[in-house]
Formats: sequence, structure tokens, C-alpha cells
Amino acid sequence: GGTSAQSNTNTFTVDVTAPAVPVITSPINGSSTNDTTPTVSGTAEANSTVRVFVNGSLTPSCTTTATAGGSWVCELSALAAGSTYSLTARATDAASNVSAASAGVNITIDTQVPAAPVVSAPAHNSFVNTASPTITGTAEANSSVNVSIDGSSVGTTTANSSGIWSLALSVSIAAGQH
Repeated sequence: GGTSAQSNTNTFTVDVTAPAVPVITSPINGSSTNDTTPTVSGTAEANSTVRVFVNGSLTPSCTTTATAGGSWVCELSALAAGSTYSLTARATDAASNVSAASAGVNITIDTQVPAAPVVSAPAHNSFVNTASPTITGTAEANSSVNVSIDGSSVGTTTANSSGIWSLALSVSIAAGQH
């Protein structure tokens, strides 16, 4: 017999604390995109593994690692167009502790081109007695409408939830037909 030499020394850390709940900062809750593989970004515990889940699935749609500063970005797997999705994120630290799910962020994948907006006022071939008329019309609900006169943009406005839009011109247009 005899006694062996001392074994090597191993250092380890006990970590039983789950990381803070990650935050999805983009896309914005309630937003729409025409990208079927949208990029999601946010903040989480530094160097943690971040997984983004779609509609409560147990399988992540994308996985990434937060930077030393805690920011992260990942691109989702393909999503079907014409649907709304709820995104959540979870962080896992080096000790395999998993955070609670983040607040849900809802996004809609909309790849359909909206119908052309309709200008209702001033009416076609009508006369107006101001060089800065208000232009009104209809378009897809909540869509952005770029108003042009004689081929030049004079402003952008947003249709309301009923599809009605209005733009009070901030520029004067010359007298004559437009």
C-alpha cells in the first residue's frame, strides 16, 4: 500500500438562479411584416442561450446567444403568410437554468399587396378654391398612403381602422388642372 499523490483540483460554480426573463424589443407587438422569416431581437442575461418560440410551441423557431452586453438577434423559421403569431423568448444560462417566458409579442405575416387606394376628394374633374386642398379617400385599413400630385409626393398619411384617410396639404399647388 501507500497513499497516492493528491488529485487534481477542479473549480466549479453552483448557480441555481434562473436568468431574468428576456425581453423581445423587435418586432413591436401588434406589428405586421411581409417577411415570412422575420428577425427577432431583444435583451437577455449576458451570454445566455435565447430560444424564441412561436404560438407556445415546445420547439424553438430560432436559437441564438446573447452578447456580453445582453443583446440578441435571431431569424425565425419560415411562417405561413396570412396568419398572426405570438412570439415568446426564454433564456438559459451556463448552468442550464431556464428563465420564465417573456411577454408575448404578436405579429402578423401579411404578404398580400393592398389594393390601390381610392381618392374621393377632390372629386375627379372638380374645382377647388384653395391652393392647399385636403385630399381624402379610402385604402386598406391601417395602411400607409403616399399622396402624389403630378407625379410628386406631397405627403404620407395612414388609413384608420375603417380604411379612411385624409391629408391636409402643407404645400401650395399652382393654379390649373392636376
